[in-house]
Amino acid sequence: MKKKGDSLEIFTEHLFKDLGKKRVRRNKTYKRGSYRAQIDLVYGLIRPSFVECKNYSSLVSYADFMKFVGVCETFNPSERVMVTTSDFEGRCYHDAHKYGVKLINGPKLKQLYRKSRFLLPKNHKKASLSKIVRDRSKQQYKPSVKRRAVNYSKYGLLFAAGVFAYEHQEKWLPLIQDIF
Repeated sequence: MKKKGDSLEIFTEHLFKDLGKKRVRRNKTYKRGSYRAQIDLVYGLIRPSFVECKNYSSLVSYADFMKFVGVCETFNPSERVMVTTSDFEGRCYHDAHKYGVKLINGPKLKQLYRKSRFLLPKNHKKASLSKIVRDRSKQQYKPSVKRRAVNYSKYGLLFAAGVFAYEHQEKWLPLIQDIF
């Protein structure tokens, strides 16, 4: 059972990195007084965001949902996300807004996976989510083509803008002086 849970954690870690989340870490332990909590995924630079992964074939129970809410109330993360390959009980959806928890079920997880990848493997529409999770968690993380292009284009664009401004400063300086 633990290996099954680990595969979803690894898959979700890779997914969040591809979606541009910064400093994604797995199995982080937090302590406040005598209370200790292990969080499946944590991301964020300043205030962490918590992600709880549930790799169930049946519905995620309301008790599991409330356990995660309790941990979040204790440590007060900036974002609260609960991910599952199946679905949540109706009460979870009802109380998610109240407690500020974003719920990601199986179909939504598959949709996020499609969004994060520029090039998808063949037959990705026919593959079940559990098979995608199993296959992706066995591989070492490698940024998707889309993520690499976004990262390089941000810095490349800034560099190009700086070079352009330097080369054409004689045209820009009179305009700036007129404004000020």
